[in-house]
Amino acid sequence: MRGRTGPLIKGLVVLMTVLLLPALLAAADYPNKPINLIVPYAAGGATDVVARALAKVAPKHIPQPLIVVNQPGGAAITGRVAVVKAAPDGYTLLFGYGSGEDLVTPHTRQIPYDQFKDFAPVAQVTVVSIILVVPANHPAKNLKEWWPGPKPRTARSTAPCPPAEPPWTSPCSPS
Repeated sequence: MRGRTGPLIKGLVVLMTVLLLPALLAAADYPNKPINLIVPYAAGGATDVVARALAKVAPKHIPQPLIVVNQPGGAAITGRVAVVKAAPDGYTLLFGYGSGEDLVTPHTRQIPYDQFKDFAPVAQVTVVSIILVVPANHPAKNLKEWWPGPKPRTARSTAPCPPAEPPWTSPCSPS
């Protein structure tokens, strides 16, 4: 698997370069200082690894280095707030926007930014596949062998029951 990541990373860098090139050419003196890639997750995770791979090869394509800055915490809110508060000069970029917590977090807690108004997507860097695997010696070799599907329903109620009271029986308890 290790040998396959080299072409993938090179392809990602070329894609990012092609997508960012018009913006880079529009501002002739940009970038004239390092660009911070804010990763709102801890070092060592998938987003961090991709950001570091991009930062490693980016100097071949842009004149300034990309600096990976991990700012984990608060369901990735800490890193996102740092980007929202940064000057809108293109030197602080959020790396990792578009993952599940962007859709879930606003429904579970108040966040200090609007994920749709405070960020503007620039490029899709990766496509992530989530897969289900079993140990190689497991008898199932496909999803149907692992889980053949739901069992037939029995004729019983799924309605909620009131809590049991002394003598600790509920109207829904089997007799």
